[in-house]
Amino acid sequence: GAGGAGGVGVYVGSGYDTGVLTATGVEIFSNTTGILLDSGSAQNTISGAYIHDNTNGLEILSSNNNEISDTFITGQTGYGLQFGDAAHIVSGVYFSGRLAKNATDINWSNSSNANNYIDALISTTSGQTAISSTPSSSNKLNIFTSGSGTNTNLSNTPGQLQVESTQTSGTLATIAAPSATTLTGSLTGQIINLKDNYTITGQGVLGQYIKMPGVTNTGSGSYWYQGDYIGTGDIVQNTAAGSDNWSGFVVSEPNITATTGSVTAIGLELFGGTVTGANAHEYSIIVNSGAGNVGIGTTAPASLLTVNAPVTADASTVTTMVASANAANKGLVVQGFTSQTADLIQGQDSLGNVLFSVSSAGNLTAKAASFTGTLTLTGHFKSTQTTAPTIGTPSSCGTTPTASMATGSTDSAGSLTITAGTGSPGNCAAIVTFNAAYGAAPKSIILTPKSSTGPAKQAYISASAANTFTITFGTAPAASEANSFYYWIIE
Repeated sequence: GAGGAGGVGVYVGSGYDTGVLTATGVEIFSNTTGILLDSGSAQNTISGAYIHDNTNGLEILSSNNNEISDTFITGQTGYGLQFGDAAHIVSGVYFSGRLAKNATDINWSNSSNANNYIDALISTTSGQTAISSTPSSSNKLNIFTSGSGTNTNLSNTPGQLQVESTQTSGTLATIAAPSATTLTGSLTGQIINLKDNYTITGQGVLGQYIKMPGVTNTGSGSYWYQGDYIGTGDIVQNTAAGSDNWSGFVVSEPNITATTGSVTAIGLELFGGTVTGANAHEYSIIVNSGAGNVGIGTTAPASLLTVNAPVTADASTVTTMVASANAANKGLVVQGFTSQTADLIQGQDSLGNVLFSVSSAGNLTAKAASFTGTLTLTGHFKSTQTTAPTIGTPSSCGTTPTASMATGSTDSAGSLTITAGTGSPGNCAAIVTFNAAYGAAPKSIILTPKSSTGPAKQAYISASAANTFTITFGTAPAASEANSFYYWIIE
């Protein structure tokens, strides 16, 4: 109860009892400090103590190693447990906020320079500080389990470091400086070291596993479920010789050797789930264009996506740049699926209209094409068109003359037939109208006879425009005589 030196329940140290304290099953309450193990005291053992409703619970300033186990600390208005300069072993200490919380569960004084080992279940409530103050730079907090026994509140797996929380909002764990702090060297926020001190043969290793909750949402708002989020402060470089480099996620793949069997290293592997419903969408990767460019095989991507650094940078704005890694590599390959029927490649306008395409059979279709070099054909020149051009009724060609375009004729090539009428035909003339007008009057229209009587008619192109051309006979045909001609047009 109350009493002891300076309002201390049990005091062991210089000027008082400096012997070995062994306290088992004691209750200490209503003191300024419940138990004080001061400098000069020997190695002490406290087990099964109930320390409650003091200003401060247990203060260990002894330079000797102390062992604290199976102790219940609750209801202090100050700190529950404070360490000083020694390597102490604390096992099974229970800090509770269920009855009355400690203002601070564990406190280090600034002179704490030793390694303190804690095996404890810490239970805190909202507004309570679990660990406070700033140990000196040489102090380390090592939290571990002994590898024996079970914990029914957690996973019942001995030998694991486990943290249990009953929070329903807020942040479960934070690693941060307690106040404004200036670094004096490089800083690493967290290291999970599974590389050193492990011998691994025939086992798998998982460095970190984040289990996200399953959700059935009945809310009307917009919610985010993010397994990992990397935020950052601004980076400003004001020195000409300085160079700052920021990476949100870095994977250093191993050197691999497969003497026998096989070894596969994958820097990033994504697995998709099942997508059900018209409004359900799943995307493996989304890169916001405002977040910067993506480079594969290059550290300085100049486009939204750059594959390998180009030998010469493109002066225009390029969305995707694909450069060969060396002279023996293909730049881009699009390989079809077995029995592919859809196009391998398409170019579309903003409305989705196809401007050019490469079919699964390798046929190139384009609305227009320009060549500045030599066009070499090892196959056939083919002209196709859905709607053929039309030809009007011939003039000066007797009574009821006719004209027709052959099936398959196009604006570029085809054949036509002019049949003179009865009576006394003159120099017949007929106008052909293109299905789609050219950009200007054709540069050349080649006309060749298709029938035996054609050459004698001395047919020629008497007029041409962007949308028509006129064929005229130099010699009048006989009544009802039919003459056919081939044409080939170049704009």
